[in-house]
Amino acid sequence: MKDLSHKNQFVKTFNSLCARYPKFTVWNDFIYMSAYAISNAYDYRQDREDHYLNIVKRYTKDEVDKIAELFALTVRALEDNRHQDFLGQLYMESGFGDNRKGEYFTPYEIAEFMAQLTDNGINDCGYVTVNDPACGSGVMLIAYANRLLESGINPHFRLLVVANDINPCVALMCYIQLSLLGCAGYVCIRDTLANPVTGSTLLPPEDAFVTPLFFHPIWKMRRTLKILTKGERHGCSESCQVV
Repeated sequence: MKDLSHKNQFVKTFNSLCARYPKFTVWNDFIYMSAYAISNAYDYRQDREDHYLNIVKRYTKDEVDKIAELFALTVRALEDNRHQDFLGQLYMESGFGDNRKGEYFTPYEIAEFMAQLTDNGINDCGYVTVNDPACGSGVMLIAYANRLLESGINPHFRLLVVANDINPCVALMCYIQLSLLGCAGYVCIRDTLANPVTGSTLLPPEDAFVTPLFFHPIWKMRRTLKILTKGERHGCSESCQVV
């Protein structure tokens, strides 16, 4: 029942913000503000801060407080139940999906089933890298992280996620949820076919939104070793699964 109460309160608060602006504008602003607030706390970028401030200027203090409440409700919803795609479900139920581009998000139950069919893939470095080249709101990555957790494997330090999507809004939805669920990795806003992420998965590209946990000393050590040894660490080889 907690999940439902969080969702209902989210919808109520969100709708109260839509008197002066179109619903998708409010949703998009909420997502950008939340993503920037997370990323700039660990990986400060002035351009992101400037965009954040430009968004805030459009809203009254009361409206900004309500946007902060939306973020708090997202945190609580994922704390109470990590087995869900909270933002993705709200996005689709609000009618924001672009049918012309075939934008349909996988239901969490299907993603969970697919995750159960995937090997844990832990490599000889002690972790597994999973890449979703069309991540949407990140449901496949969330389900895989939960699958590792249920298998007794700590996904916080044994899972590295790499995600890409051409739609900036949904890519940042993925980033928010992965950050709040304690997944280490990064999300890139780009066309995977035309501009794929290349190179070592431990070394994010400059345009990446890096999750807070990827700054943990364990992942910092792994990145440092990758740089110092150019990946030739006593037989340690990277492996990457695609979901």
